[in-house]
Amino acid sequence: MGIITLGLLACSESGLGTWSAAQPGADVPAISVTPERVDFGVLAGGLSEVATLTVTNTGGDDSVLEVERVELLDDAGNFVFLEFPDSFRLPFGQSREVDVVFSPTNPDAHVGAVTFYSDDPDRAAVDVDLLGNGARPELQISPDPLDLGAVPVGCTVDGEVTLTNVGSFELTVDAAALAGEGYALATPLSGPILLPPGSAQALTVAFSPVAQGHAEAELAVTSDEPAGRRTSRVAGEGIVPVERIDRFTLEPDPRADLLFFVDQSWSMRDDSAALAANFDAFIAQIDIATTKWRIVVVNDDNGCERSGVLERTVPDYAGAFRGAVRSGGGSLTESGLSVVARALELMGPGECNEGMLREDTPLHVIFVTDEPEESPGPWEDYLARMQTALGAAWRLRVSTVGGPVPDGCTTTTNSATPALRFVDVVAATGGAFLSICSPWSDSVGTLAEVSTRRDTFGLSGVPDARTVRVEVDGVAASGWVYDAALNAVVFERGREPREGQTVEAFWTEALVCPAR
Repeated sequence: MGIITLGLLACSESGLGTWSAAQPGADVPAISVTPERVDFGVLAGGLSEVATLTVTNTGGDDSVLEVERVELLDDAGNFVFLEFPDSFRLPFGQSREVDVVFSPTNPDAHVGAVTFYSDDPDRAAVDVDLLGNGARPELQISPDPLDLGAVPVGCTVDGEVTLTNVGSFELTVDAAALAGEGYALATPLSGPILLPPGSAQALTVAFSPVAQGHAEAELAVTSDEPAGRRTSRVAGEGIVPVERIDRFTLEPDPRADLLFFVDQSWSMRDDSAALAANFDAFIAQIDIATTKWRIVVVNDDNGCERSGVLERTVPDYAGAFRGAVRSGGGSLTESGLSVVARALELMGPGECNEGMLREDTPLHVIFVTDEPEESPGPWEDYLARMQTALGAAWRLRVSTVGGPVPDGCTTTTNSATPALRFVDVVAATGGAFLSICSPWSDSVGTLAEVSTRRDTFGLSGVPDARTVRVEVDGVAASGWVYDAALNAVVFERGREPREGQTVEAFWTEALVCPAR
């Protein structure tokens, strides 16, 4: 405590003098207690911690501090004296230690106080605040809710919830149960799980919807945390396929796109000339079915068309075709699949074949060769590239005029080795394979018919094949199959719908179960 000194000037017989206020007595005690606040922190149940309070007499040199009593305020019994202190006396400068023990009885925050009562004239009572927390486990379930999304009826999807001990003491998870139709714990608890603070345990939840619509479940977890039982929500939706309809009306004068690739090797000079000579007969055959044809010729290694886009409205389209099929070529002239796949991949904006074909129009690719196909990769890869470039497998049909498999052919004026690999692509797309040794006059009619054939109807989505049904003009149709490779309804030869008729394909989506 500070000491204030007052000085007064006064007159006396001897003149001016000095007078001082009386100094506090050297026998006045003063109490000091350290620390003034004790925080025991977090302590697990069953454990104890001791804090020492030091009481010191900091008064006058001749003082004696009389500590009359010491009281501890704590109704719950979490704080106790290690040894109950009696009253005691402290001469100047001496100290006495008082030990306080914290033993939490429950996992809560605890407060208390120790009060020292003494004869200090200025501080008759001195308080020391006591703080402490009992360690407690606390369970957190996340995410809450767990959303498993839309799941086809008949399928099962898994999700994961995490049990985390966000408390300050070890947590014992005793049980977990999931209540809700279509829900189950894929990883049920096999026994109590001990989770130290900060650790976690994952549980896998399986959802197998039994009906269309929203479905929920409750996950209940029991543990030794104070709450005892904690719950979270799990949600999902069962979905069922909806029937869809694709409708096709066979209008007169349908569009037909054709792409010719002609082998430009020396042995093919007579064959390409024969094709050029028979072009008028070919067009005459196509014109029977449609005048909306479009023809391009792709012979060069770079895949760029060399004929221009030929249509009936193009001046001298026949002359342009004859010139294109007898020119071009390169090192890939016997690798027609590679060249045509590249050509179809170059139809984007600014590329050399931009606008070469029309959207949603069937494409008939015609290879003319006297050799086997020699592209380096599997023929299936080139077929997939062509179908991908067109955006739908059903749009592509491939025909080949080449050497028959397995023996090839020979005439007095011509010969050809088997057109291996070409024959496979023809079979995969429903085209025609014609012998290059046969007169062109025999072939042009077949090529024209394949170019304008309307027996394949691509679906707008992938169906469950078991659900596909077809009607023609509202009457159930027969003589058709669903071709999964083409994702199309294909009519048998002689059973195709006729011009003016309407084909309707009814189907429901093939809902694929998510991978588990």
